[in-house]
Amino acid sequence: MSGYQYRGKQPHVFIPKQRELKPCGTEAAYKRHLFYREIPCDECVTAHREYLRKWRRANPDKRRRTLQPCGTLSAHARHKRRKEPIDDACQKARREYQRDLRARKKAAIR
Repeated sequence: MSGYQYRGKQPHVFIPKQRELKPCGTEAAYKRHLFYREIPCDECVTAHREYLRKWRRANPDKRRRTLQPCGTLSAHARHKRRKEPIDDACQKARREYQRDLRARKKAAIR
């Protein structure tokens, strides 16, 4: 005989266990504020800043990406995003990209 035993129709409802919420002043509480679209309290903001400070010290290689130099499409997008004036080199890179894109589309249609 197998270990299976028919128990009739039973509801398949998942009831999560209630966990005790972390108090304000922790990273978990900060994330909870954001999840519920609340403005985080000062204690949670301070805890989040401390968490980020520790994370950045522990992961120095993941700090920031290096910015692409002017004269590239990425630099052109950066200028637009920051609402900076676009220099000639970036404008030229953008035009070149658009020209190549149109040529590739035209070639794909044929």
